[in-house]
Amino acid sequence: MASLSVIGAGPGHPDWLTVRALSLLQQAQVIVYDALVSHEILHRCNPQASLIQVGKRSSQRGYPPTEIAQFLIQSYRQGFHTVRLKGGDISIFARFYEEILPLYEQSIPFEIVPGITTASGVCASLACALTHRALASSVTLISATEAISPFRWSKLVSTSDTLVVYMPLSNLPSIIEAYLQAGGNPETPILLVQWCSMDKQASLLATIATITYQVQIHHFGPPSLAIIGEVVCLL
Repeated sequence: MASLSVIGAGPGHPDWLTVRALSLLQQAQVIVYDALVSHEILHRCNPQASLIQVGKRSSQRGYPPTEIAQFLIQSYRQGFHTVRLKGGDISIFARFYEEILPLYEQSIPFEIVPGITTASGVCASLACALTHRALASSVTLISATEAISPFRWSKLVSTSDTLVVYMPLSNLPSIIEAYLQAGGNPETPILLVQWCSMDKQASLLATIATITYQVQIHHFGPPSLAIIGEVVCLL
């Protein structure tokens, strides 16, 4: 009997998959996955499954969400156990609605299996937290790939104690400029973490004023996540 599951793969380490996610991946016949899903996770999947990469990465072309949704619908209707495997958690900056709404429209039943979002993964791998009773009682998650107006940046800087920026490096100079123009303190600490949860994980701690230079001299690259706020000083 055909099935369709939408699974969050977490930040990369296969041991961080949920039990349900691993079970479905080992039963799957077709796995449609994003480019950032690690090879280690793919190696845990059913070795007989068809693996189809659809997510974009850097200059590589990705498939539009509507095309991905149509492929999932086709695979399900052909009777396959089908999995849509997305990095992190499927509800955080994962184009959830763009891919899911066509399934609703075609009355395709599906199961959602959550994953560990990278912000939580960073906290686990570095033994830190995004909140602190004395330093941070609010957190905002931001995607650096989305345009954020100066007005909104002003609200973010003034109302959120901790800012978590997903995929920041491609737009890092613009993010820093917008943060400062919105009244942010140049001495605010910022932490960058690359390849969260993996053996090659790396981190870089600096301030808003120095982070761009530090990224250049340390050749820090994607995939990465940034945490801005006083909580990172507790590491």
